[in-house]
Amino acid sequence: MKKINGFDVDGVINIPDGGVYPGPRDVIITGRCREESLRTKELLNSKGIDNQVFLSSSDINNKTDITSGNHKADTILYLKTIGFEVMNFFEDNVNQATIIKTKCPWVNVIILTHDLVDSTDDTNYI
Repeated sequence: MKKINGFDVDGVINIPDGGVYPGPRDVIITGRCREESLRTKELLNSKGIDNQVFLSSSDINNKTDITSGNHKADTILYLKTIGFEVMNFFEDNVNQATIIKTKCPWVNVIILTHDLVDSTDDTNYI
């Protein structure tokens, strides 16, 4: 089993004047949906990040903390079935972190606490 880390985008990688960036073998699991894929790729490219990204299958108009948290946890579970164990996941949304920890108890969920961005609205910072 290959051990990796997982990273959220908004509020983790994408914060004003910085961010917490993944290592070369880590993955990005975001609540951003496929309709936001181009915008997400542009953001990550601007930061020199080219890691694999797992986007949510939720419709852009139906994204919630619950759908995003479930997408992240389900992706972590899927990765485990194909030989990649997410050991640490960097998240800024407490509701999503709780879902991840509940569904994936082996994951050390690292909650970034700050007031740099509104973790419920990703439209205001890219």
